[in-house]
Amino acid sequence: VDEPGRNRVRDLVDGFDTIKQEYVAARYLTWLGQSMSSPIRDQATAISKRVSFPDSNDGARWSVRTGMVIQAYAATSNVLDKVASFTHLYLDTARRVRGVYFSKFWCEDPSHPKMDPEIAAALSAPEQNLGLLALCDLSRDLESETPLNQRFDQRHAATHRFLVAHGGAPPPSSDWFNRVSWSDLVRESVAQLQVARSAIVYLARLIDRHEQNMDAAETPSSGRSGSISIPLSGSPSPE
Repeated sequence: VDEPGRNRVRDLVDGFDTIKQEYVAARYLTWLGQSMSSPIRDQATAISKRVSFPDSNDGARWSVRTGMVIQAYAATSNVLDKVASFTHLYLDTARRVRGVYFSKFWCEDPSHPKMDPEIAAALSAPEQNLGLLALCDLSRDLESETPLNQRFDQRHAATHRFLVAHGGAPPPSSDWFNRVSWSDLVRESVAQLQVARSAIVYLARLIDRHEQNMDAAETPSSGRSGSISIPLSGSPSPE
C-alpha cells in the first residue's frame, strides 16, 4: 500500500470512528440529562441553582440537564449528516466537501433528481448495494411530512433558533420558538437515536457490500486480495 493508500485508510477509519464517537456521546448525554438514575443529578441541580432563570410563568424547564438533552438531540441529528459525508468520502465521489447533508445526499445536484455517478453505480447490478439503498430510502423521509422530517425541523430550532422544553402543555410555537413538552422531547430524542443507529448499521452494510464487490472484481496473481491490520483503540498492538 502506497502513501496515498495509507492516508485513505487513515481517513476512512477516523471518519467512521468520528461517527460512532458522536453517536455514543449523544446517547450518553441524553441518558445523563433525562434518566432518573443519572449519576449527575445532584451536581447538575447545584450548578443550575447558580444561574438566574427568570420565570415567564409558562412552565418552561431551565436547567443544565434540560440543556444537555437539547444539545444531544441536535448532535444526534448531526450524526446523519456525517453519515452522508462519509458515504461520499468512501465512494470517492466528486461532490464538494462543503454542502453535503443527509437530505438528498444521493443527488449530484440537490436541485435536480440526478444521482451522483458513483452512487448510481453502487446501486446498479452487479453490486446492488442494499446498505446504500437503505440510506437513500431513509433520506427520502426528509422530502415529505414524516416524523424524521419533523425532528430535523426541531433540530434546526435547537441549533439556529430557540427550542424550549415545558413541564406541562407548551404554549403555541412561533417562527422563532419551537415549544415542546418535556415528555415529547425525551421521546423524540430516543426516536432520533434509533434512526441514527440504523443509519450507522446501514453504512456498515454499505461498506461491507462494496468491499465484497471490489474483492470479486480484482483478480491478483496470488488469487487473494490484500488487507491491512487495524487494531482497535485501546487494544494491544500485535508483536
